[in-house]
Amino acid sequence: MKFSRRDVEGAVAIDIKGKLTGGPEAETFREMFKDLVEKGQKDVILNLKEVDWIASTGIGIMIRGYKTIAEAGGRFILVNVGERTQQVFNVMRLYDIFEILDTEEEAIKSIAGS
Repeated sequence: MKFSRRDVEGAVAIDIKGKLTGGPEAETFREMFKDLVEKGQKDVILNLKEVDWIASTGIGIMIRGYKTIAEAGGRFILVNVGERTQQVFNVMRLYDIFEILDTEEEAIKSIAGS
């Protein structure tokens, strides 16, 4: 898993590439959410466009990230969720937890309107 962070109109967009699993990058990914909240950046857009696989540990990381952001009063929005990932989310009923929009532009408008 590789990820990069960028600021977009009052939010932070995180682009993930590859497989969202455990490993050394997972701890860095987890810590990033804590760091964002500490710096007052509470709205996060997680771009899954280039994710080709999510393991159970990856889902756990996303849920922890969501919890960290939600407890700080922010929004955690997933965008560009691929078909395979949508299937996993359906089976695990993750649509009940995560706010999921089609595009980053929709997420930015949603955050601006709240």
